Amino acid sequence: MHSTEMVRHAKAWTSHATEMGTLEGLPCPPTMVRHAKRWQSRRTSHATQLVLALLCLLGSSRALAQEEIITDVRVLNSVRTDEETVRSIAGISIGDALHSDTLDIARERLHTSGMFADVNVYWEPHGEGVRVVIVITEKFPWAPLPTFSYSPGNISAGGLLAHGNLFGRGKRGLIGGRVSNVDSGVIVAYDDPAFWGSWGFFTLKGRYQSLIIPEYSNTNLAGMPLEPMRNTRLRSYGFEVNAGVAWFRKVRTSFGWNLDQNKVGWSAANLDNFYAAASPPFPLPPAA
Repeated sequence: MHSTEMVRHAKAWTSHATEMGTLEGLPCPPTMVRHAKRWQSRRTSHATQLVLALLCLLGSSRALAQEEIITDVRVLNSVRTDEETVRSIAGISIGDALHSDTLDIARERLHTSGMFADVNVYWEPHGEGVRVVIVITEKFPWAPLPTFSYSPGNISAGGLLAHGNLFGRGKRGLIGGRVSNVDSGVIVAYDDPAFWGSWGFFTLKGRYQSLIIPEYSNTNLAGMPLEPMRNTRLRSYGFEVNAGVAWFRKVRTSFGWNLDQNKVGWSAANLDNFYAAASPPFPLPPAA
């Protein structure tokens, strides 16, 4: 390459490194970027600018290995989510050292949280260290889902409503219900995947169910219709607590406690069945 063209590229690379702390996609050490700013403020020779650009290229592989101190963490485009929650999920705090894998780990944690449609994390020079910038695109947190089902003798309708970012802190909630002539119920759930930003998590669930159970005769009688002899309404209540630790946010161990109660609401003969409506409970077959 001609020396004039090399100098032109060197100027462009030096300017880019000064503004973003990177060099054509490769990180340039923040200390070198600070020197670049001072050198650019003077009248430097073409040779000096060329040397600076080459040093940035040579030093790019060791740029993050110098463990520059994070002096600021900025969150952009956070509308529904609390910025401190974003920092907690990313696992980046002021005063931490910036290692070669810090940004990759932060991106992975933000993506796997399920709260964001897109994530970008990069650093830039800031004071005597670096600033980490987190750019997020949030998902719509509400997820409504209507339900309907039909089968002979059973018609039900209901819905579920879930929220993936309660209070702007990444907590999850769900409420759902179903009304049916056979099986009706309600369910409520709350999930905290990172209690106070720690590895701990817990889930609370509550449910109510009202179920009509048909009872059939085990006696084979001539002309007996395929209808239940008796219907019993069973009401059940349940509550569940589950808590645990996500070690290093990868391996989960947990324990839980569950309470279930069942009560009979009523039990009555099926008047649509002649044998069940008769007294005694069903007539004897005619004598041969």
